Parts: sequence; structure tokens; C-alpha cells
Amino acid sequence: MKWARIVFLQLMIAAITALIAVLLGGTGAGISSALASTSCIVPNMVMFSGFYINDHVLKKSGFAALFVLELVKIALTIMLVIAAIWLYRDVNWISFFVSFLIALKSYIFLLSKIKN
Repeated sequence: MKWARIVFLQLMIAAITALIAVLLGGTGAGISSALASTSCIVPNMVMFSGFYINDHVLKKSGFAALFVLELVKIALTIMLVIAAIWLYRDVNWISFFVSFLIALKSYIFLLSKIKN
């Protein structure tokens, strides 16, 4: 499954990013990095699981599934970012934003590499 490979590679990139954040900024930066990466990766897992269920269980595919799953992914990402900021008060903002952007860009980069 190419989707599982994308998520696995994203998890590896997130782990490396969090490790670098810990080395450069300490434990708080590492936690902020992990929370930011998780808020990008978990919605991708949900979206890819939805694609799998839609294709293999429901035996349907189409634009409506893509549209609904993408909306769910965006809403879940926003909720997870808000929850991370609200529940972890000691956010290292630089680490959070850099890790969030790396996780987002890695998804787009990995998706384009898998398609080719």
C-alpha cells in the first residue's frame, strides 16, 4: 500500500525533526515539534484510512469521497493544532511552526514521488 508508505515516511521525518529539535532547543522544543508533526500526520492517516474503506469496503470511488475526506482532514488538522496549543502551554513556537511546515511539505513531496 503506497499510502501506508507515505505515512510511515512522514513518521520517520517527524521523528528526525523532533530529535533535531530536542538537540537544538531542549525537551520543550522536542515536545512542540512532536505535537506539530502529529497534528499533520494523524489527519493524513484518517484520510488514507477513509480512502481504503471507500475503495475496498464500499467499492466506490469518486470526487465526493475525496472532497469529504479532504474536509475532514483540514478540520481535524485545525482541531489538533488548537488542542496542542491549548493543552501544552509551554509551546516553543519556532519548533512548532518549523515542524508543522516540514510535516506538511513532506506530505506533498512524498505524495508527488509516489505518484511518479
